[in-house]
Amino acid sequence: MNVNLTMTKISNFNSLIALSQEHSTSIYALTSEQLKQYGRVLEANQRKQQEFKTTFSNLADKIIALSSSYAVST
Repeated sequence: MNVNLTMTKISNFNSLIALSQEHSTSIYALTSEQLKQYGRVLEANQRKQQEFKTTFSNLADKIIALSSSYAVST
């Protein structure tokens, strides 16, 4: 039996994680001033920030749905 238990795949956000920790803020809330980047590099990291937010929001929705259906069934 082949059962897939993967809820999501999370990309590598190394540089954003380090900046997030340095500024004590979530990755998707980092400002351009905190990123200290310009041009294409800034735009690429802002896209990564949005990807991060979307990925974790979708994961949270899945967890809530699973836990809600479990709570109702017990």
